[in-house]
Amino acid sequence: MVSKVEINKKKKENSLYEAAYDLFITKGIHDTAISDIVKKAGVAKGGTFYLYFKDKYDLLDRIVLNKSAHVLCEAVKNTRLNSFDTFEEELLSFVDYIIEYFKEDKLLLKLIYKNLSWGGPLGKLTRTMKRYMKYTICLKEDMKIPLYLKKR
Repeated sequence: MVSKVEINKKKKENSLYEAAYDLFITKGIHDTAISDIVKKAGVAKGGTFYLYFKDKYDLLDRIVLNKSAHVLCEAVKNTRLNSFDTFEEELLSFVDYIIEYFKEDKLLLKLIYKNLSWGGPLGKLTRTMKRYMKYTICLKEDMKIPLYLKKR
C-alpha cells in the first residue's frame, strides 16, 4: 500500500509537470522561470522543485519524452485496430495518425520539434529512455512483428 507521503509527493511532482507543460507551450522554455512553474503548480517552496527535477531542462526532457511516447503509443493502438494487406498500408496508417494528432495539437508539435534533442552523448539519451521506458511499453511488444502479419 502506498503511504500518504508518497501520494503527496507524486501529486506535487505531477503538479509541477503539468504546470511546466502549460507554461512551456504558452510562454516557451526560455521565458518560463522555475519560480513561474512553482507558482502555477501551487507548490509552497521553490526548493521543492529540485526534489523532483535537476533543472527546467530536465523537466523539459521528461515532458518531451513522455508526450512523444504517448503519441507513438496512441498511433500503435490505432493502427492495431485495422487490418492491412501490406506493410506500406500499415506504415501509412501509423504515420497518418501521427500527422492528424499533431494537426490537432500544434503547440505540442512545436514543443517537441524545438526540444527533441538527438545531440549530445548517446549515453544520456539511453539513460533517459531507460528511466521512462514504462511509457513506451506498448511499443516494445507491438513493434516486434509488423501488424499486418499478426494473427487476429
